[in-house]
Amino acid sequence: MSKTPNGLNVGRDRGLPRVRKIRLAAHRAERPTREARRERGSILRESASAPLPSPLPAFAGRGDRTVLGRRDSWIPGLGQTVRCSSPSAVHHIAIKVRDLARAERFFVQTLGLAVLRRWPAQDGSGERSLWLDLGAGGFLALERSAAEREPPAADDPGLHLLALRIERGERQAWIDRLARAGVPLYHQTAFTIYCQDPEGNRIGLSHWPDPV
Repeated sequence: MSKTPNGLNVGRDRGLPRVRKIRLAAHRAERPTREARRERGSILRESASAPLPSPLPAFAGRGDRTVLGRRDSWIPGLGQTVRCSSPSAVHHIAIKVRDLARAERFFVQTLGLAVLRRWPAQDGSGERSLWLDLGAGGFLALERSAAEREPPAADDPGLHLLALRIERGERQAWIDRLARAGVPLYHQTAFTIYCQDPEGNRIGLSHWPDPV
């Protein structure tokens, strides 16, 4: 089957309206050639068998696709695809606090988080950081800060809430425990109770997806 100079297939496109013929020709012209498809397939196969670089380069959001938990990212300008596993869990969360001792009393004594590690300040002025166990290998880092600021408003951008998992059957026990510690709740849903730490950061205790 032959083609005209404008990309129309003689025979197969016969009888189509002229506008439809022009659109078909434009579409065919934009499709990658067989050689281009073969070259891209070769690049993907090579990247799949290559060892992961360390550290991994930054990914470009455009052209990313995830297959079986791995992410293929085409990096513009470099002409290559880099493959790596998707993040599997939260590693740690860090919160800056003005009063590290007061924050420790809330998270350790009131919420019951276990201390994993203490980091001393280099100038000998006490502790600069405290790591608390969140389970499953994750931890909460409380970092001492001398900066003064007002507690963030509910609609401020940035970290909105730290939610910790509790058992549904222990919801009322947690409400009573917070009340005895002098920590009021500012909101409740069928899945979560909400309070604030001494610095004004919002803390949730959640048993989602099981409602009360």
